[in-house]
Amino acid sequence: MERFNHYNFEFEYWNDANFLPGKLYCNNFLTPGGYTCDSVGAWSYFSKNMKSVDSLANVAGIKSTVYIGVSSKDTLKNRFVANTVDLVMLACYNADTSKLYMSHTVSKLTAYSTVNKVVDVLPIFASQTRVQAKI
Repeated sequence: MERFNHYNFEFEYWNDANFLPGKLYCNNFLTPGGYTCDSVGAWSYFSKNMKSVDSLANVAGIKSTVYIGVSSKDTLKNRFVANTVDLVMLACYNADTSKLYMSHTVSKLTAYSTVNKVVDVLPIFASQTRVQAKI
């Protein structure tokens, strides 16, 4: 029998390019759900749905995961994420491949280390550098 091992949730609550009035998240998720199209509404939507995804994963006996592009400066938000999910997939992107690991990776990792629960963190290292192949 085939089954899923993880339920993943991705909603960029930190990205105002998506949740401000007239933008994708505002039009498709926040306004229809009765949330304000600002950082408060985006966080409220995210946290409510992240709890739901985690609950569904628990019922199914699988893991909950979340993609985070930018860890919050608000430690309470980071603690909520770490206390809610089993795995945080953390974007660690940098255009310069020689600095890929150091693109705020340490601060992003420590943002999720202050909870009384073990949470797995998967850094996603990616370069946005265009590499031209020589054939």
